[in-house]
Amino acid sequence: MIRRSPIETKVNHERWLISYADFITLLFGFFVVMYSISQVNENKYKVLSDTLESTFSNIVDSGIKDTDSNDIEGFNNNSNLAELTELSERLKESLSSLIDDDAVSVFANEEWVEITLNANILFTSGNAELAKDAKKLLTSVADILVPYDNAIAIAGHTDNLPISNTRFQNNWALSSARAVSVVNLMSFQGINPERLSAVGYGEYRPIVSNDTAQGRIQNRRVVLRVGRDAATTNILPLEHYVNAQHDDTDKGGAQKKITLELPSERRESVTPRPRPTASENAVKPVRLKGGGLLFSRDPNLPRNNPPVE
Repeated sequence: MIRRSPIETKVNHERWLISYADFITLLFGFFVVMYSISQVNENKYKVLSDTLESTFSNIVDSGIKDTDSNDIEGFNNNSNLAELTELSERLKESLSSLIDDDAVSVFANEEWVEITLNANILFTSGNAELAKDAKKLLTSVADILVPYDNAIAIAGHTDNLPISNTRFQNNWALSSARAVSVVNLMSFQGINPERLSAVGYGEYRPIVSNDTAQGRIQNRRVVLRVGRDAATTNILPLEHYVNAQHDDTDKGGAQKKITLELPSERRESVTPRPRPTASENAVKPVRLKGGGLLFSRDPNLPRNNPPVE
């Protein structure tokens, strides 16, 4: 029998080129599609942009400006507001000697004029009563600010040394009392109290480090900030408080209704509730269902058990 020689199969080591070519073809098609959809019609885009800009500008002009901003602008126009640059120059001229001694500084920007007064020229240590020279200084500042309607915020600051006297329990109280003292003097000198506000920051807003004595001196200060705008007060009508009802939920899940009444001077006279007598306030023993005793001033509520005879 004739034996056939086996057929040798040649191994192809370059089949990966087929997959690689398919991948490159797909990648090429992907970038062609991305390039095609990235071409924007500039004319249509400009039309859309102009339409959106016109629509939103009309809303702002006709809606918001006609309501809130008009009221605010009208209020400011009717107020006698100082121009901050001119006000700053007048204050610097009036306080020039103290500015040269680094006891006072005046800073101005587009929003406010800030007058920083060293507390050592206003108060004695641990005290919130203005010194005699401090009253003269603040009076000269008040004379410049009286004719205008700009809002004035007064802030008191201290160093980080704990205070130790019977009048002020901490630096919060001291800084707040000092700010209020300045507010009271400004009001006494003729500045409308509605323009004034006072706040105490204690030791928590230093301008330099408290590690040195000089730094602590700079941090003990009172700052007067004169705003660009007038002070606004949101006053709610009396009807807002009359018969105002609030729904609340007690611990048991039941709804209870609280009704606010008119102020005491307009409230109708009512018969005062008599005070409970000594016998009514006495503690009485209550026998519980389990046989125990409970001592209570109110033996009938909420158990409805008769007192022990």
